[in-house]
Amino acid sequence: VASDSSLLILMSLVVRYDLYFKQLDVKTAFLNSPLEHEIWVRFPAGYVHPLGHSFAKLRKSLYGLKQAAADWYELQHRRLIAFDSDLARSKADPCFYYK
Repeated sequence: VASDSSLLILMSLVVRYDLYFKQLDVKTAFLNSPLEHEIWVRFPAGYVHPLGHSFAKLRKSLYGLKQAAADWYELQHRRLIAFDSDLARSKADPCFYYK
């Protein structure tokens, strides 16, 4: 999540240089990132697994997991760097990249 001051600076640059700005809010973003650690969950009370199991291993992240945001952010970082290796993270706000 970008800081308020970073967004203010970004919007100032957009207005100053007459740039186009588009912001996305992906509601299922965390559900698309692979997990960096092995996580097992217990099935909710009342659910009966066809094979009688009471636990399941997660293959993808879920909302509510403490590391869900970090896993998603790391995936996006790797994709951005693969797309353009000249991009660098801002030291003041690691959600912003610059060239």
